[in-house]
Amino acid sequence: MFDASDNFIGAEFWVMNKSQMIAGSSPDYVDFGPYSDYFSIYPVSNLQPTSTQYMVSVDPGVTGSFVLFSIAGHTSGTVSVTNVTYSIKSSGPTLAGIQPGTTARIDTGDGRILSAIWYNSKLWFAFDDSSVPTGDTRSRSSFRLVQLDTNSKIVLQDFEVNSAGVYYFYPALTFDDSGNLLVLFGFSSTSDYPGLMVTAQTTSDPPNTYQTPRIVFAGTGPEKSGRYGDYFGAAVDPSNPLTVWAAGQYGTANGWATRIISASVTNTIGEAARC
Repeated sequence: MFDASDNFIGAEFWVMNKSQMIAGSSPDYVDFGPYSDYFSIYPVSNLQPTSTQYMVSVDPGVTGSFVLFSIAGHTSGTVSVTNVTYSIKSSGPTLAGIQPGTTARIDTGDGRILSAIWYNSKLWFAFDDSSVPTGDTRSRSSFRLVQLDTNSKIVLQDFEVNSAGVYYFYPALTFDDSGNLLVLFGFSSTSDYPGLMVTAQTTSDPPNTYQTPRIVFAGTGPEKSGRYGDYFGAAVDPSNPLTVWAAGQYGTANGWATRIISASVTNTIGEAARC
């Protein structure tokens, strides 16, 4: 939240009655904040029924921790919110991506959480940061994946997704019906216009590892608008829950465009549509 003079006030959130919203009636709601201690609070997508709604927050100016919010109750009565801080590895500042054919850099945003899901008592979230990939000599934009067990309250996984000479940014993640994690994200390099990649962590992969990223759509031109990202997303197909649909931006000669793809962990990733 910002005031009329563009001064930051804090993060604010609302808890709303979903049944009333679906019915088209005016929903009961409870609002919280603004909290000046938090820059951005991200609601977690629950992929299973649960009596607890989770939210997560990472402050781009503070590394080495995240905050888990747990919301319980109902808007017809009392809604309670608790928060707990957990330690994670320190993160580096986000870095603008390099692309061929121009000195213009790709805006990879800040370090706030960009995607978060909950399934089978496991909460995953992702955010942009920077790291030095194996075999590289300098920091590149990358993204962090963190997994928390909401029953034991233990951080189970915390690792970077990066590659030598390549810039990664704007991850969007979800699960398929078998519990495999799939992540869509953007990439660029000195020889690659901004395009789209996917990676996965299957249920049989060791902790803190991921499948070799695969290009699903290559950019066709440099991005020069100065604004990029924020709008990547992924969701499981309700009629075919082993398939994931994802959307992300890529570079063209006329600015960024959006690509929609379908993907699965067990089958070949296929492009579905473009808009």
